[in-house]
Amino acid sequence: MGVFSAATWRYASGGGRLLNPGTDPELVRDFWIDSLIEPVTAAVAILVALWRVEAGHVAVLIIPVAFAVQRWRYRKRNRLSQSSAR
Repeated sequence: MGVFSAATWRYASGGGRLLNPGTDPELVRDFWIDSLIEPVTAAVAILVALWRVEAGHVAVLIIPVAFAVQRWRYRKRNRLSQSSAR
């Protein structure tokens, strides 16, 4: 599912094809990273599970951590952009 989401976003945002002309490129990049978190983590979990099944289950726990880090980056960037706009 995540692979299709990433592919759809890549197609829509590629060259600004289906985006509003004033869309922030950094926002486009952040959404691209968000769409990659799930499929990349799933691929890592599968590879780890080939080595040890229990470790593969633990590797899936990276998904919420990765999303939390990404949200923290959004908030930090927004705070910095708001403080520089003042």
